[in-house]
Amino acid sequence: MDTDDSRVSVTYAQVRRTSLHTHSGVLEIVLVLRGELEVTVSCERFVLGQGDYAVLNEGDPHVFVGSEENVTAILQIKLDAFSDAVPGLSGVIYACESFDLPRFRRAEGSLRALILRAILADSTSRNDAAASLLTELAAGYAFEDYYERQRELTPARRHQFRSIVSAMQDRLASRDVLGQIAQDQHYRKDSLSRIVREATAVSFSDLLTYLRVSSAERRLVSTDLTVAEIAAECGFSDVKYLTRAFRSWFGESPADYRRRVRAQYPADDQIITSPELGAVLAEQLTLLESGEPGPPRLSVTPLLLKNLGGRSDLFRSIAELARTLPPPPRGLVPATPHLLPIQVTPRTPAPLDLIAGLDREQFQPALLVASSDPDLVRSTVQELVGAGERNVLVWLTYDSGQGVAEERRAAELRSEYGVSVVPMRLG
Repeated sequence: MDTDDSRVSVTYAQVRRTSLHTHSGVLEIVLVLRGELEVTVSCERFVLGQGDYAVLNEGDPHVFVGSEENVTAILQIKLDAFSDAVPGLSGVIYACESFDLPRFRRAEGSLRALILRAILADSTSRNDAAASLLTELAAGYAFEDYYERQRELTPARRHQFRSIVSAMQDRLASRDVLGQIAQDQHYRKDSLSRIVREATAVSFSDLLTYLRVSSAERRLVSTDLTVAEIAAECGFSDVKYLTRAFRSWFGESPADYRRRVRAQYPADDQIITSPELGAVLAEQLTLLESGEPGPPRLSVTPLLLKNLGGRSDLFRSIAELARTLPPPPRGLVPATPHLLPIQVTPRTPAPLDLIAGLDREQFQPALLVASSDPDLVRSTVQELVGAGERNVLVWLTYDSGQGVAEERRAAELRSEYGVSVVPMRLG
């Protein structure tokens, strides 16, 4: 570590590749000072450029791969050491990447400034700077803020939800988790479910499955337990149930995931610490005036897809926001346009109106159309073809089964119209 006072540590590193690793009891924040950093954390993968940052939850398995010129500041905070200074840290699941929720709130720059303050602080002020940063993250960049962005939780509601999350984490191996927590916290089951839904736009059962899958992933990475033993420890009734839930997040079975990550990632880190260079670049970043950011990008997860069409449909919110923001500076145009999923329903505007005004160098629109409405599917494709928009992706969504009918329909549309139509299972 370049600087370390046992509660907060800062490392300036030229990252080439790290091993697949976790940090128990430690919140890790990475801020790219130069070049690019590819981050793989659980089922997500994204690339950070200069000035971008990401918050990694304690225990989340992750890998970093840097470009040749990469220099990254890595800030690690021991959460237990701040339990008194920052009340309410128990039960927090952080959800904070610069390109996502902070950008959505137009707070990307102000949050970066807090991170830089903690990174650059001297030993006498670093703990205070870290406490301020934790307070800001816990108050607005957590799970309960991600899927429901149209309202602000009161401190009482936030504390109530996090106490439920903590209780869920303590009971992952139990059977009737809802009933146990309802009894212990003196709620009716339906009231407890409603509290979770209203706080997050996610159901109690979906949240519990997410927590169990995350716990299973950590065991797959860090232990030699069998898949059956992991299923039992994480509350899945059998291996088949774990496999189905795990596949919905990672696209592969637990056994295949374990084999792949153990074969794919090296055992040793390829990192060169660069304290002097890193400190200079961090100081320079505080003076850098970035242009207007582009629209936010979403992490496409099963929980997000289940909210399609609901009051918290973030695909729709992001698409609307994308058309109101000024175009990003040309220097921020990505090498490959970022996918921007947009839902099409009988109630939404016409497909061409949905994608009008989007910067195609920055974003590749992907229209999500329910396979259960074949007329809407065909009319959407026909409208795109008629307007010469053959490069727009069409995702044919379905929520159960093997997608045999969807694959057949997609193949027919590809053959007939020459557009990219692919099936997409939501659950």
